[in-house]
Amino acid sequence: MSKLSAKLKKEPSKEIESIVSFIQEYIDKLDREGIVIGISGGIDSALAAKLCSKAIEKEKVLGLLMPEKEGDKKQFKMAKNLVEELGIESKIIEISPYLKEMNIYQTSPFQKLPFKKQALKSAFKFHTKVTGRTAFETGIKGLKGKKFASYIQKSNAYYRVKHRLRALFLYYHAELQNKLVVGAANKTEEMIGFFVKHGCDSSADIMPLQHLYKTQVRELAEFLNISSNIRLTALRSSFVI
Repeated sequence: MSKLSAKLKKEPSKEIESIVSFIQEYIDKLDREGIVIGISGGIDSALAAKLCSKAIEKEKVLGLLMPEKEGDKKQFKMAKNLVEELGIESKIIEISPYLKEMNIYQTSPFQKLPFKKQALKSAFKFHTKVTGRTAFETGIKGLKGKKFASYIQKSNAYYRVKHRLRALFLYYHAELQNKLVVGAANKTEEMIGFFVKHGCDSSADIMPLQHLYKTQVRELAEFLNISSNIRLTALRSSFVI
């Protein structure tokens, strides 16, 4: 067990104080008047938003909810419930019209299929069976000479542009209001490359959770009484290190 893991289990409140101080330090150091953070309904952004609401006045924290027509509606509802519980300012930006205007929906290799989500899952399972690697593992590096490259290329472009569009809105609103963009990436994601370069999960002024593994994020979220629905969703879907 690392020193940080031992510290978290024994004195989680001290780790929380340390992160809160880090956020406050950079608010002052960078001469900002508040915080902008993307709220997805996931455990990372939930914990980061909770810590931001402890670091400064709640009315100075702006949570951006940026749903999309193919997103998880239950997760969006959890994001809405979270900002209400925290009492922070929030704004909903539906990004589907922007993606449609950019013809992004035409990029998906499965766009014309009637059951796109099921087709996508089946295709990824088939890819793993044939290659011995998940499509995610294959797509981290370049795809020259790899099987199913054209499908993975289109899928990467299709899904990653959504994250990058969200990052654009985060910085737009941050710069309008002289606020600090706070990201919610964790150490597990950084180590395995589970993030979108220049996307809303990797583009920020500060990353207060970047030193924490996913398991440690869960520990702090539980200590701070983050919604059990958010924590259970993360437990079912996340990677564990």
